[in-house]
Amino acid sequence: MATKKNYILVPYDFSDDSANALKVACLIANRQSHHIILLHVIEIPRYRYVEPKFSEAYASQLRDMALRELADLPEKRAENEISIELLVKVGYPSRVILNFIKKEKVDLVVMGSRGIHNPGKSIEGSTTEKIVRNTKCPVLTVTSKMNLDNIQDIVFASDLASARPFVIATHGHLNEQ
Repeated sequence: MATKKNYILVPYDFSDDSANALKVACLIANRQSHHIILLHVIEIPRYRYVEPKFSEAYASQLRDMALRELADLPEKRAENEISIELLVKVGYPSRVILNFIKKEKVDLVVMGSRGIHNPGKSIEGSTTEKIVRNTKCPVLTVTSKMNLDNIQDIVFASDLASARPFVIATHGHLNEQ
């Protein structure tokens, strides 16, 4: 029987918060053999007067550009043991992310607290809020101001009734150096 990979999903929109979320995911993945899925969602507005073929061609162009940008991230180029898979999908970000979490049985989501379109406007971005509220999967939200060098404790408030073993195992190993 093959062992199941532990998946950490990092929704990535090129904001400072999502860049820091990727760093946090790499720290977690580095301590335990986890596979990171870096997901960028392209939201293309739909208009009645635009030909569908134009939208598909435009989406394809944007997908290629996003994949090149993702592949050029320092975490992806670094030679380390962390497995990072790049994905680019088209649709409404919260729907795409929630469907992906459910379909792929993601163990942990690490995402920016605010996206590129919502810097500093509220405590949490609307996509982040929708993910936190609508998934059973643990979600760790990260800001760009978070100093990763001084993390000593993480509070995980839960009754553990429905927590996956991955979350409990990860929590226990975060304090080990």
